[in-house]
Amino acid sequence: MIEIIEGLPAGAFGVEAKGKLSPDDYKLTLIPAIQSEFEKHDKLSLVIVIADEFKGLEAGALWDDAKLGMAHLFAWSKIAIVTDHDWYTHIAGVSAFLTQSEVKVFKLADRDAATAWVSEGL
Repeated sequence: MIEIIEGLPAGAFGVEAKGKLSPDDYKLTLIPAIQSEFEKHDKLSLVIVIADEFKGLEAGALWDDAKLGMAHLFAWSKIAIVTDHDWYTHIAGVSAFLTQSEVKVFKLADRDAATAWVSEGL
């Protein structure tokens, strides 16, 4: 399941991933929400919270994730990855290289710091 994080300042967008993500999570929730934000802003700062109960992506969701990432590859100012899953620290370096964005990884306990960081300068 994907939940949109409400209450972020204009120019910031946030999502929280829990359980196993399906193609419908992308098609019905994430893609429309991101498209709506990009109609208002050329660039966005992004907070991605990957909860402890995150179980990965179904095959179709993986494809949707890749397409979404490519469609907005250079449209992110900052990306905060908030998780206690250690393997995401390795992905952060690749994300920064591919998107040319500032990318930082935060622990779940530091979620508020991640939100503050992406909100700086907006």
